[in-house]
Parts: sequence; structure tokens; C-alpha cells
Amino acid sequence: MRRYLLSLKARFHIYLSVIWRGWWRLLIGIWGLFAIYSVLRTEVLSEASIPPIIDFVPKWHWAIWTTIGLGIMLTALFEGVYRLLFPILYDNWIERYRIQHGKYPPLPKYLQPLVNHYSDGEPISKGIEPITPSAQLWNKMQHSQKKEWEELVRWLGKDPQDLIDHMKMMLPKDPQLGSRHKPFEQH
Repeated sequence: MRRYLLSLKARFHIYLSVIWRGWWRLLIGIWGLFAIYSVLRTEVLSEASIPPIIDFVPKWHWAIWTTIGLGIMLTALFEGVYRLLFPILYDNWIERYRIQHGKYPPLPKYLQPLVNHYSDGEPISKGIEPITPSAQLWNKMQHSQKKEWEELVRWLGKDPQDLIDHMKMMLPKDPQLGSRHKPFEQH
């Protein structure tokens, strides 16, 4: 039971952190003041006992104010969850580009030697096949370029570590001696 209560407490803090951000505080605060004023004016006190300080606040029933408040809270919750999850769900450059521009991006020039079945300038598609990078090309790439390649390979449904391991398998065991297989000599 204690674990369940701690879980509820943690969830409550997460929900508050999602909802209670920036301009949502102001919107919820204004809604709350208007709702309290309207309910007091229409339900609790008579019209004569409370002066109409704010004439543009409608004289709605408390259920309408509650429904509007729930709508504001749900909108804030959905927007907050979207802002929290967007970097997690669209953590690769391909999906971010697609969301911003409405189409898939072309493959950058520095990644083109690392794939098959791609025509220059075309948008990226699932038909692209990643290939094992050569160690020489891999060492020339910057860290951010390697990360983009790994995100591309993951987006294509493959594991980039498999291709990196395959590249490492092809390296000589002892860099000083080179490969144990020497070229064939003809006599």
C-alpha cells in the first residue's frame, strides 16, 4: 500500500510539473478568479449584496465553470506531455525534419558513402540499405556525423552496433603487424 501511495505522489508531482508551467498558471488563475466571482454572484449571495465589479464575467452555473476549467486543465496536460515527450519520441534528425517540413530529408553528402540504394537529392526512404563503414571513413567522421548515421540505421530498423562490430572484426588484430593473411605471391 505504501508503494502505491508513493507512486501516486510521484505521479501527482509529474502531473503538476506538466500542467503548472508558464502561461498556464496565469490562465488557470484568471479562470479561477472569474469562476469564484461568478459562482458567488449567482449561487451563494444575492445580486444586491455583491456589486457587479466585473460586468463582463458571465453569470454561468458552477457546472459550466467546472467544465471550462477541466477543458483548460486537459489542454494544459496534453500540451505539457507533448513538450516533454517530443524530444524523446522524435530523438532522431529524420523524424524531426519530417515533423518540421512535412517530408523526409535528403541524405547528407557525408552519409551517402555509408548506404546503398540512394540517389543524390532524393528524400530518405526505408529502401535505403546501410553498409558497414570502413574504419578509415569512420575515423574521419565527426562525432555528430556518427550519431546521425547511427540514428539513420536505427530508423531503418537495424542495429548500428552490429555494423560497427562488423567493421571492428575486419580490422587487423595487431595494428603493428597488420593482418596475418599476406597477399598471394606468384613465383
